[in-house]
Amino acid sequence: MTPEEKSKLIIELMSARQADRERIDSLMEKMDKMAECLLESNEELRLLRSQLSDMDSLRSENAALKERSKLNSKHTYGSRSQKGITSKSKPSSSREKDKEDFDGTGGSISSDSESESIGPDPADTDKAEKDVKEYRANTLMSK
Repeated sequence: MTPEEKSKLIIELMSARQADRERIDSLMEKMDKMAECLLESNEELRLLRSQLSDMDSLRSENAALKERSKLNSKHTYGSRSQKGITSKSKPSSSREKDKEDFDGTGGSISSDSESESIGPDPADTDKAEKDVKEYRANTLMSK
């Protein structure tokens, strides 16, 4: 090989070496950027995991509070039914017992049986029904 060929070969090798160096530098910059992005994403992932654990604890606390509120409202307002609920503390007197204890005097009638016996007399209701029937019959005939 001649010295000219050697110098041309050396120049080509030097330019190839320079191009390789530039390519390596650009790849290293890309790797540095990727490493930074990876670190940022790891930080964000750690933050999201902590937020997720916080959210899970808040959900369980929310469920517990809802259950407590439900129980409190159940105890506060009682039954949702608007129907009258009779108290079972009153002793129920049977009609047969009242019949056995009746001796005809005013003291033998209990206050419960008096309130039950107050009402229209059956003979009066029969007479009222007859009067209504007669009135209706008369009004139909007059038309």
